Amino acid sequence: DEEEITEEVFSIVETLYSLKKEGLIREFGLSNETCWGTSKYVAEVKKFKGLNIASIQNEYSLLCRLFDNDFNELSLNENIPLLAYSPLARGLLTGKYMGKKIPEGSRLSRDDKIRRIVNENSDLAVRAYFDLAQEHNLDPIHMALSFCRERPFMGSVIFGATTNDQLDKILEGVDITLTKEIISEINVINKKFPMTF
Repeated sequence: DEEEITEEVFSIVETLYSLKKEGLIREFGLSNETCWGTSKYVAEVKKFKGLNIASIQNEYSLLCRLFDNDFNELSLNENIPLLAYSPLARGLLTGKYMGKKIPEGSRLSRDDKIRRIVNENSDLAVRAYFDLAQEHNLDPIHMALSFCRERPFMGSVIFGATTNDQLDKILEGVDITLTKEIISEINVINKKFPMTF
């Protein structure tokens, strides 16, 4: 019930405020929280002077743009930037799984959880984004990460690199900025495949 949730959130925030007063924390962040849940934290935090929510860490990528629905407004207005995890959709947006390929040693080869997000729609969406990147002479990895990085509510984009080669490739695209045309085409693809998993 809502009253119990409010009491629980107040108790958590009160404890965090005590830790701040002791000098043990400066701010705190949320993770995998909903917009509604975050709004509950915002309301309680405002009762404690000097305590702030530093960030929200949720999944965000070309294939998972739930944050755009309403969370973006809360994020901007309450100054709670997103720390986006899985910006390459667990590797799907690299293109390495296209054509039902499962490279040896890849996440898909060893993690059953990722298999839940691989389906016909995700394959079609990845192909569309891959083709768009090629059409504009972009690496699909750079396009996917740049899109996330350029969102107005973004604090940071958390990517995973298993090898130095993967890290080098990601860093090659750190200065890439997407044109309005590419963003528009990304939005067209998103309307066709709004949530594939």
